[in-house]
Amino acid sequence: MKFEILITGGNGFIGGQLINYFSQKGIQVDSLDIGDNNNNVLKNYYSVDITKPRELKIIKYNYNVIIHCAGIASVQQSVKNPMQDFRVNLEGTLNMLELSKKMKCKFIFLSSVSVFDSKNQLPLTENSIKNVSSPYGASKLAGESYCQAYFKTFGTDTRIARIFNVYGPGMKHLFIADMINKINSAKNEVVIGGTGKQIRDYLYIDDVIKAIDLILNKGNPGEDYNICSGEKITLVDLTKILLKKMNREDLIIRCNQKSYPGDIEKWYGDPSKLNSLGFRKQVIIEDGLEKTLN
Repeated sequence: MKFEILITGGNGFIGGQLINYFSQKGIQVDSLDIGDNNNNVLKNYYSVDITKPRELKIIKYNYNVIIHCAGIASVQQSVKNPMQDFRVNLEGTLNMLELSKKMKCKFIFLSSVSVFDSKNQLPLTENSIKNVSSPYGASKLAGESYCQAYFKTFGTDTRIARIFNVYGPGMKHLFIADMINKINSAKNEVVIGGTGKQIRDYLYIDDVIKAIDLILNKGNPGEDYNICSGEKITLVDLTKILLKKMNREDLIIRCNQKSYPGDIEKWYGDPSKLNSLGFRKQVIIEDGLEKTLN
């Protein structure tokens, strides 16, 4: 029996949103993650550790598609524990690629802007130089390489969805979630790490999900796609929008001038290749932040 979609990391931010999106379209979606299932729309849920191939043997069905969201999405965590980052983000990906090869199904790999060289000319395209600055970037770039290797060696239909910055309701960490928490608890000031002039490229979660769907249905095997808005914003300007929407413009913004190992100062992307599949950004940053706060 051939089931439709298996989503790894279904308890996470993007994985959970993908489950809801495809389920609402009437598509059969199953998921795997560590721990208990937190999404009641699933018919089949597997509590497994993707770094242990023997645990994956409990998966009952063959699938048409695996969307691989599972992993540790943190540069700082990868610096603290590069071995864990390697095991989860690379060994786990290789194990899922093996499963995809066995099932003869599509494999969508969620990668990261962290694979790019920090000295690239901006905006970043799919052809920009890839040269990592962190263990996290290394595990993601290696994962991309294995996807391309499985496509060329075994004919596995692999497609890379390279996400820049995603945000929206339900996010629990990264800059926007952390800043909202800081503003909620602040008395006189909020602190931004670094100069505050760091440039980022944010895309609202609904747009990210639609982009992944387009890559799945209209993308080409063996190809990589940048999921980005093509619009740049500094962390200071992003914080100012949050302060205004949260009625906390009385707070002082202080930049502590401290960076952390592996941090990239500036990036934003060129979504032309994704646009060629029919993608158009729908949610502007002000509206997306409003939805996130609500």
